[in-house]
Amino acid sequence: MSEDVFTDDVDTPRNKWSFSSLSTYAQCSEAYRLEKVVQPRVPRKPALWNTLGTGIHHALEQWVISGRTSDMHADFEEGYESEWNVQIADQPDFSLWNNPYRGTVLEAKETCRQTGHKQIDKFLEWMQDPEHEINPMYDAEDGTAWTEVQFQLPLGDHILVRGSIDLVEGNGEPLDWKSGKASGSKPLQLGIYSLALKLLYGIDNATGQFFYTKVDGRSHFGRSPHYDMTRYTEEYVTDIFEAAQRGVDAEVFIPNTSDFCDSLCSVKAFCREKGNPGQIIPLRFNEVENPWWGTREEA
Repeated sequence: MSEDVFTDDVDTPRNKWSFSSLSTYAQCSEAYRLEKVVQPRVPRKPALWNTLGTGIHHALEQWVISGRTSDMHADFEEGYESEWNVQIADQPDFSLWNNPYRGTVLEAKETCRQTGHKQIDKFLEWMQDPEHEINPMYDAEDGTAWTEVQFQLPLGDHILVRGSIDLVEGNGEPLDWKSGKASGSKPLQLGIYSLALKLLYGIDNATGQFFYTKVDGRSHFGRSPHYDMTRYTEEYVTDIFEAAQRGVDAEVFIPNTSDFCDSLCSVKAFCREKGNPGQIIPLRFNEVENPWWGTREEA
């Protein structure tokens, strides 16, 4: 059983999952082991794309909450610097950061910052078209917009899926902001959100969408197609998470190497396939006494 266990109101032990952890397990179960199973948590390489994403999400969230009156550039700066400070505190050594950009991490920080402001400019330009709308659902009692909707969804006998829905639109459709490449979008993420809305809030919807903010001259900006949510039944989604949990319980952790290991993986240093000599963590070496990396609080 995974060490991530939640106990609900009826004292049923549940293994905690999210779309992100499921995606990590499906793509590289060795990375999942290093991120979620090994104790204490190994240090992960910070990455500026996380800083960019946090800044963009914060700006869009505040824009929705304020009724489209917020200063999106200022809110982006607030979210960007906040995440930067978190990552600096977690890893002050820039040589241990993931940096696919040119120049030093500090130079890349400014490049990434300007990328964020360009995305905000493009979004505000996009919204000037009267045919372009973002239509939040509003709470019937207090009138607040359904943005960053936190949920905990029990599935089956031992699974708890946790997540946060960026925005629920007035038709009950989940919308997820994406500041990176569209290729990273998976309809299953929207399917999990759709199922959570149905089972926890009684909101039934047939479709879900992504909204892409990346601006590079090649990427699509704006809404994705409406993805069909009807396939993501409780039975199907439960089966997926239970299958992943069976793999964890059976210690099925297989390195899945790719061209992106060196530039994108945050735990490569400890990987059995790609790790640095002397730092590799063997398969059953999950409880590490006196770890060389010290202790680390779980996020």
